[in-house]
Amino acid sequence: MVRQIVYISSSPSREEPKEIVAILAAARRNNAAEGITGLLAFVDGSFLQVLEGEADAVSRRFEIIRRDARHSFVIKLLDRDLPERMFPDWSMAWRACPADHPAAREVRAIASRGEIMPGAGDAALDALIASVFRSVPA
Repeated sequence: MVRQIVYISSSPSREEPKEIVAILAAARRNNAAEGITGLLAFVDGSFLQVLEGEADAVSRRFEIIRRDARHSFVIKLLDRDLPERMFPDWSMAWRACPADHPAAREVRAIASRGEIMPGAGDAALDALIASVFRSVPA
């Protein structure tokens, strides 16, 4: 089993943060050392991130992120065990999703509600993640 945590957080800027190169480099280095894989997407002023791996490592990484000043209003959307990873080949995949992408509207709605649409379930969030990963160029 693999533990997966999915969260969104607000960036201090609606524009893609300049420090994203440093964030990605550190995430890729730290995640590879801890056996964590996932996706980091910047979507219209918010981060959408998937962390997956061994349960303790994923929990520790999430707590570090939660306390990081570059993330505010951190909302944990999912915390679950899966039979396999969604991103097995990515220490940290990256996508910058434009504001007019259909996924951006849903991320804005999640950020304003503080949760996914009530009753939508994990499948709706999985579809959102897949949409960002597959349809936004790396």
